[in-house]
Amino acid sequence: MYSLPGCSHCQRARTLLASLAITYDEIMGAPTLEFRRQLASLAGSGTAPQLVIRGHAIGGASELARLDRLGVLEPLARGEQFPRAFAQKRISVGGLLRSGLGLFPGPGREPHRYLVALLDERGAAVETRDVESEGEAAEVAAALNA
Repeated sequence: MYSLPGCSHCQRARTLLASLAITYDEIMGAPTLEFRRQLASLAGSGTAPQLVIRGHAIGGASELARLDRLGVLEPLARGEQFPRAFAQKRISVGGLLRSGLGLFPGPGREPHRYLVALLDERGAAVETRDVESEGEAAEVAAALNA
């Protein structure tokens, strides 16, 4: 992690990494134009913090938090292969409206859907598959990651 002293975003990144017990090396720079240029050439942006995990420039604290929300951060830190499959539960606006209005009651009319998303190391979906249940999503994800 490339950081600056007194940087609140850097502290946010440190806190998240510590909460997940992810160890890291920190390069503390000075708030100079030279350091910002160095950041831009190494990590793609001159803002702090900038995180590089196993050779992948991740970005700053917001990108780090997004990868954590998607479930990608820990496998990436462990050096697992990507793309990786993740079981997800998503709210379906149509299903939410139908269930909230009492329309089309019965099985299969839930306000959410299940899918398996194949995500790359940046958290971008390479492929998604709709599945019927939470259990099926977990099984498909496990099989794809085996």
